[in-house]
Amino acid sequence: MTTERQFDPNRQNAHASTGPRTPEGKAKVSRNAEKHGLFSRHAVIEGEDAAEFDALAKGMRQELAPIGDLQDLLADRTIVAAWKLSRITSLESAAFAFTPDKGREAIIEMLNWGSNGPVPPGWKAFKSESTQHMLGPLTRYEVQAERMLYKALNQLRSLQTLPQAPAGRA
Repeated sequence: MTTERQFDPNRQNAHASTGPRTPEGKAKVSRNAEKHGLFSRHAVIEGEDAAEFDALAKGMRQELAPIGDLQDLLADRTIVAAWKLSRITSLESAAFAFTPDKGREAIIEMLNWGSNGPVPPGWKAFKSESTQHMLGPLTRYEVQAERMLYKALNQLRSLQTLPQAPAGRA
């Protein structure tokens, strides 16, 4: 907690901070919060294979067979949740492989990421966190993603069991 003595210097320091000024700097800091990609606006993050996501999405769409906009939305939520669960599994494996003395190289080797390829997805999460600090949040994120998956899947299946209204009737 901030003491009275620290309050004024903190306020003065805050006024001195101007943040990034160039477009490049602004673009860089806009991604500061994207450590592990679990809250990214995009399903596929840097370092992941978009073709692999597309193949998963295509296969799941065929299996889920959505009809109409609402079922499409629920199918999309199911696909994204499944993809996030896969990402979380990789991050959990990486958390166990991470040690400060081995660092990035151990994670790349363990997860078979190409050493000349892009930075592995979620690598930023391991820059300063220890394994024990990573596993708690990852477990919570995994539970949230599972809930999202099962909820969307159950809602989709419920809609699919309802009788369909004939075309042209509201």
